[in-house]
Amino acid sequence: MSADNDHEARYEVREVIGKGAFGEVNLVVEKASRQRFVLKRIKMARQSEWQRKATRLEIEIVSRLRHPFVMPYKEHWTHHGHTINVVYGYCEKGDLTSAIKKQRGKPFPEETLRLWLAELLLAVDYMRRQNVLHRDLKTQNILLTGDGDVQIGDFGLSTGTLNDYSLVGTPHFMSPELLSNNKYSFETDMSLGVVMYELTSLKPPFNAFNLSGLVAKIKRAALPPIPAVYSADWSALLKSMLRKDPGRRAAALEVLALPSMQAALQTARQRAALICPDIVLPDVAVETHQTATQTATQAAAQLSEGGAAGSSSGGSSDTAPMPLPGDRTMSMTTEDSELSVPSG
Repeated sequence: MSADNDHEARYEVREVIGKGAFGEVNLVVEKASRQRFVLKRIKMARQSEWQRKATRLEIEIVSRLRHPFVMPYKEHWTHHGHTINVVYGYCEKGDLTSAIKKQRGKPFPEETLRLWLAELLLAVDYMRRQNVLHRDLKTQNILLTGDGDVQIGDFGLSTGTLNDYSLVGTPHFMSPELLSNNKYSFETDMSLGVVMYELTSLKPPFNAFNLSGLVAKIKRAALPPIPAVYSADWSALLKSMLRKDPGRRAAALEVLALPSMQAALQTARQRAALICPDIVLPDVAVETHQTATQTATQAAAQLSEGGAAGSSSGGSSDTAPMPLPGDRTMSMTTEDSELSVPSG
């Protein structure tokens, strides 16, 4: 029996739960443990060279990520040299887009939203430490386990470099500066704030009939108010995550350090210990203090250097902003299509 067939023989396919242009997703049962998993089959022959590279990068990234609130990777293999098979953990309750539809207009409890936010913030902070940018974080790519915990999945557009000027993802979840030709970074990614707004209001903050209208709203329109059923503190928290100025936008550790998030954070840490008992999560209070101290020290040093430079050079600078590549394009997905337009 070949190595490929040996892998295949370990699993029993139960049903097809998703299909796309490049393959399909199956619900499978591991014969030895009788546990359910998700088997993602990707037909490389149907992909462009860029897509093949993205697929290989996705596997490289997910194989080194291990966190209670990131969908667990189990193994992968190549079948007959042209179909990549990747096995992931199975989330019984589907994605958050489906969860929103099931609410039928009924708001989620604020306590539930705070717990999900704490779990997602811990996952995003972990990914930052691993130098991983997801680049397509949205309700459709966040899954619910049988116990009601959230896990981030679908790393197909993720990257491990912070020097990537290509613009990929779903426009509804992008920040104003990303839509203004800035490169991806942890500071320019406000997708989690958009996710939490959608879970709160059961719809995205901005919608439009076309892409240009949507971009204009994201860049300039005021954030619509959230339902009055939620507390003023929750409303203020969401606004802090969705500020158009990235310099004023709340970071993951800052949100986790808020007094109003401590109960949810404690519960999230307890849930994490049950899911992955051997993983030690960071102490948010200590790390927030260290980050604030480091930021203040850097700011003081920059002010000192700026004063010295100003006295010696008359305050002028010969450092110009780095120009963006002229052929940069947006490649963005919507719920049912992919758009590729010049970003100018």
